[in-house]
Amino acid sequence: MDKLSEVMDIKLMKKSFFYGIVVLFIGGVIIFFVEQDQGSGVSSLGESIWWSFTTLVTGGFGDLHNPQSGTGRILTVILVIAGMILVGVFTATLTSILVVDDDSEKIEQVKIDLLKRIDDLSKQLREEK
Repeated sequence: MDKLSEVMDIKLMKKSFFYGIVVLFIGGVIIFFVEQDQGSGVSSLGESIWWSFTTLVTGGFGDLHNPQSGTGRILTVILVIAGMILVGVFTATLTSILVVDDDSEKIEQVKIDLLKRIDDLSKQLREEK
């Protein structure tokens, strides 16, 4: 069952990475065509893709480019929300893959051992009285 879970996690991580790349390029192309005539900082396709990357991954930062058109602002909102989802899914699946050892069984065993010791100590105290 653990192997199946790991395979599913890897597939989900790959899908989130793939969709992230697709959204990044689509967002870059759209913002280029929507904002290129606005004089607001995306004068080349490369700058547009960089804007899309920073918006998708970090939620954007205003000193690079603030969209001037309504379409550009709506695209920014969509990219920020998509970025939160895709980066969150990617990070969560990567974390679940990298978590090698589940310590819950060890913790439960330590708990049982401690409870036994406490019982033994309380029996000894009762016998001494």
